[in-house]
Amino acid sequence: MSLEPQRASKLVLMLCLFFLLPSLASGSSITVVPGPPEVTLTLVPTGSGFLADLRGTAGLTFGDPVISNVTITDGVPFGGTPPPFNNSLMLGLNYPAFSEFIVLTFDFSSLVTLPADGPGPDAFILGGGIPLTPITDPGLQALLKTNVYGFEFDSVAFGTDGQAFFSYHLASVDAVPEPGTLLLLATGLLGGGARMFRVRRGTKV
Repeated sequence: MSLEPQRASKLVLMLCLFFLLPSLASGSSITVVPGPPEVTLTLVPTGSGFLADLRGTAGLTFGDPVISNVTITDGVPFGGTPPPFNNSLMLGLNYPAFSEFIVLTFDFSSLVTLPADGPGPDAFILGGGIPLTPITDPGLQALLKTNVYGFEFDSVAFGTDGQAFFSYHLASVDAVPEPGTLLLLATGLLGGGARMFRVRRGTKV
C-alpha cells in the first residue's frame, strides 16, 4: 500500500503532534524569540480546506546555552518586495552576520489545526530548508531538516463578503523524529489499534 505524498506528510505531522510533540517541546533546543516582529500565518477557509499564507520576520535561538541565532523572514526588511498571497517560502539567515542563507519551504498540504482553546500552538505545518550558500551555522543546519512549525491563534477577521481570515503567529519549532522512530511509533499504534478492535469485538487479548 502506498500513500500520496500529501497524505503521507499529513500522517507524519499528525503522528508527531499527538504522540511526540509533548515530549519534544519539553526538551526543545529551538526557541522562537517573542515578537514583535513575528512570522504570521493566515488561513482562509475554502470549500475544500484552507488557503494559507506566510509572511513577516522572527528570530530563533538554538541551544541552552544559546549556540546560534537565526532570523527567518519574507525578505521585506532586507529590501525585498512583499510576496503575493499564498506565500509558502521564507528566508533563513544567520544573525547578526547575515552571511549564510537558506530558503525555507513550507508544505501547506500538511496543515493540521486544533481548537484554539488555550495557550500554545493551534496550527502546525511541516517545513524544511534548501541552502543558498555554504552552511556552517548550527541553527541553519537544523532548519535544513524537516521541522514542525507551530502557530498560535491570534484573531479572526471578516471581509466585506463575509470571508473569514484566521491569523496566527509562529510559536514553536520542533524537529521531526528520524524515519526509524516514526516506523516504531506507527508499529506500536497499529498494534494498539488491533488490540482495541479485538476488545470491542469481545475477543480476549
